[in-house]
Amino acid sequence: LVVGASMTLSPRVFPPLLEALRDRHPRLRTRIAELTPGDLEDRVLTGEVDVGFCYHRQLTRDLAVHRIGEVSLHAVLPADHPLAGRRGVTVTELAGLPVILPALSPTTRLLTTLLEQHGPAPDVRWTSVNQETVRAMVGRGLGFTLVSTVPGTAETFDGRRVAYVPLVGAEHRNALVAVTDPRRRPTRAVTETVAVMRGLPSSP
Repeated sequence: LVVGASMTLSPRVFPPLLEALRDRHPRLRTRIAELTPGDLEDRVLTGEVDVGFCYHRQLTRDLAVHRIGEVSLHAVLPADHPLAGRRGVTVTELAGLPVILPALSPTTRLLTTLLEQHGPAPDVRWTSVNQETVRAMVGRGLGFTLVSTVPGTAETFDGRRVAYVPLVGAEHRNALVAVTDPRRRPTRAVTETVAVMRGLPSSP
């Protein structure tokens, strides 16, 4: 079984999913693929990936969608930023601050569009494909970023700290989904993988 996930989502999906599959189905052999959202869609349609996990708003192709759960955008700020202690923040309040975005299509475009809709053109200082790089830059006060996946620690790779503050507004909700090829009937292994993922505890 080949299981794929978008790069920004793989830390949230693969460790708990693979642990659960090992415990419940020890004979099932799996391989994983960390991909851009576009490559994930392509490989699902070519059959190279049996089931993929991504955010619903990342989808651009006609795939069979299996909803896993709801997620929401969070602003990631330096721990000592004035907004870091808030229970929620609006995009308007972030306007004018330097921003660091993931260098993954269509995520970069989606986040840039969101920021543009609520204020002046965002001051995008850097982009990076590595989430830890982005978090470490935020921890050093170089800007803020937006994420839907909140890790279990606020500590960055180099020991600094960041804060995760939910964005206020229903339009910032998204969904974690599993995708399969609509032309193929899901195998028992794929169906069980989706069911296991739905039963796992949700992250914030």
